[in-house]
Formats: sequence, C-alpha cells, structure tokens
Amino acid sequence: MSGLSRAILPRELGGDAVHRRIADALRRRWLAYIDWRVRRLAIQRLSDMSDRELKDIGVSRSRIEFEVGRKAEPGSLSGGRIF
Repeated sequence: MSGLSRAILPRELGGDAVHRRIADALRRRWLAYIDWRVRRLAIQRLSDMSDRELKDIGVSRSRIEFEVGRKAEPGSLSGGRIF
C-alpha cells in the first residue's frame, strides 16, 4: 500500500492488518470448501456401497450423511469411526 492509503485508513486497519484479515478470511473459506468436498466424496462413496458392505462397517444407508457429518473427537484420528 502507498503511504497515502495508509494515512487514510485507521491505524488498526493499516495495510498489513487488512492483508492479514483478507488472507485469514480466504483461508477459512478455502478450508471450509475442502472440508465440504471431502464430506461429499465420502457420502458418494458410501452411497455406492451395497447394503451388505454398509452393514459390515456398521452404517445404515439412512444414516450415511449423519455419520459423515459427525466431527472427529479430539485426540482421535476419525472419532472412532472408520471414515
């Protein structure tokens, strides 16, 4: 940013702070998008499985979206689930 631009902005919104806030917002959006894509892929893969395969892993077809949507518990890789 030029010196003139910084002079116009309040101190807390100076160039570096603005760039950081924009970068943080973009990073959060990107991570949310990646999370959504991974969950959709998991739902698709599980939906393609037969009822027998789903039963083997302990998931009923009606609960696929719920199970994929669950957040992993802290300290565990997948919250105790295999997906």
